[in-house]
Amino acid sequence: MKIPLCNKSKDIIEPIIKPQWYMKMKGLAEPAIEVVKSGQVTISPASAEKTYFHWLENINDWCLSRQLWWGHQVPAYFVKIEGENGDQTDNELWVTGRTEEQAAEKAVAKFPGKKFTLVRDPDVLDTWFSSGLWPFSTLGWPNETLDMKTLFPTSVLETGWDILFFWVARMIMLSLHLTGKVPFKEVYCHSLIRDSEGRKMSKSLGNVVDPVDIMEGIELQALHDKLRVGNLDPKELKTAEKYQKTAFPQGIPECGADALRMALVGYTTGGGDIAFDVSVIHGYRRFCNKIYQATKYVLSRLGEFTPRATVSKSGKESLPEKWILHKLSTSAKLINERLEQREFSNSTQVAYKYFYEFLCDTYIENSKAIFDEGTEEERESAKQTLYTAIEGGLTMIHPYMPFLTEE
Repeated sequence: MKIPLCNKSKDIIEPIIKPQWYMKMKGLAEPAIEVVKSGQVTISPASAEKTYFHWLENINDWCLSRQLWWGHQVPAYFVKIEGENGDQTDNELWVTGRTEEQAAEKAVAKFPGKKFTLVRDPDVLDTWFSSGLWPFSTLGWPNETLDMKTLFPTSVLETGWDILFFWVARMIMLSLHLTGKVPFKEVYCHSLIRDSEGRKMSKSLGNVVDPVDIMEGIELQALHDKLRVGNLDPKELKTAEKYQKTAFPQGIPECGADALRMALVGYTTGGGDIAFDVSVIHGYRRFCNKIYQATKYVLSRLGEFTPRATVSKSGKESLPEKWILHKLSTSAKLINERLEQREFSNSTQVAYKYFYEFLCDTYIENSKAIFDEGTEEERESAKQTLYTAIEGGLTMIHPYMPFLTEE
């Protein structure tokens, strides 16, 4: 027989069946399905929308009560009638109310002429019930506040696909029921980061990677030392150390905030999971260096230079100049389309390819010969094109690498 023990106290865990509070869900689920079908709320990617419908169309009643020390206390009161030995398992001896006074009024109507005392249920509501009220309760609901008028409903909710039902669906259901409005117009489900072995990052496993350690870099021994700061189970400590040795044999090299940011956006395909690999982020660190060196080269070639007031052509551009301006135009159009379609991973690929392949490897290399051997007119034209091309490239990369591009 396997006896379950509490992770922290080592007490034996003994399950006990207790009465619980439930909420009927079918009447709440149907309007929540309808607003997505009618397009009032869009859910992307498409796989997340299918999951949403599958859950709500096969919904069970919701067990609302939790036997915890924290949370919103269940607004239910047991009516203890004088001279009677009522049992708390008797549903007829319970009343609910927003306040104790309201509950007392219900009890008076239910048990006329009887003396009683009310005992509030110590159970609290499920966390997801409380957080399901978030879109409007934070703005002053049920009062018609200025915040409620101007900020509700919100526009985009971005969240992990794993809480689509626990949180997103409940926000939609409760908002529709209590305010008559959808809580937001769009839901975008991002991917979940897992470690390089495919396990979900968890404090209890010791495989969480601190973003600051990626930005600033950290030695392997310092990573091991961090494991001992928390209350990690001794068995998990050895496993976590072994994982760190495998994943980061040389520690984590300094990557910077921009490289981390672009790598994570590049990973974001919508839904699904990300197998985290620090070498990918360090690759973007090298890309940061490429951007810096390319910009430095361009500035050295431009010298005393005044760009045109607007992006325009003289009509005398060489074939390479026409080519890079065409690539800039098509890449800018493509990146806007992909951002609007929430194809974030693809959008980073467009920016990366334009800057690395088209601008650095091809056009900048081509321009070197013009600056060395071209006429004054050719050099001036090449300068204008080079300025336009690199400014466009930095602008495209700016959403992913704001610090470097601003610098």
